[in-house]
Amino acid sequence: MFTSFGYFENDDENGEVIKIASQHLVDNGYFILDFFNITYLKNNLIPISYDKIKEGIIKQERVIKEDRIVKKIIITRKGIEKSYYESVRAYTKEELLSFFNNNGLKVKCICGDYLGNDFEEESSPRIIIIAQK
Repeated sequence: MFTSFGYFENDDENGEVIKIASQHLVDNGYFILDFFNITYLKNNLIPISYDKIKEGIIKQERVIKEDRIVKKIIITRKGIEKSYYESVRAYTKEELLSFFNNNGLKVKCICGDYLGNDFEEESSPRIIIIAQK
């Protein structure tokens, strides 16, 4: 689980993920998508964070650019620095639901966190969609 969707450059490519998943589900099979809630993220974005690791530190810098969340990850260990970049398309609940509806998936439940609480636009950190073919 966790954010494993939205990494492609355009909506058509991202939509193909759900289309292909739907095609490979058995009848009545389930598809679960776990994604960040962009409304919550915009209001709670942590621009920079630091995490200590053995013999080093991880620095993460986050920004919202247009319709993407862009993260730069800098790992410094024993004086050696390595940088990585991550860019994820930020989809709204409605945009995500359209991918499901367009691919014959029936939404059974939308949760706002890993505890299974109902999705609330302003306060839910995640949008977890459980759908069935």
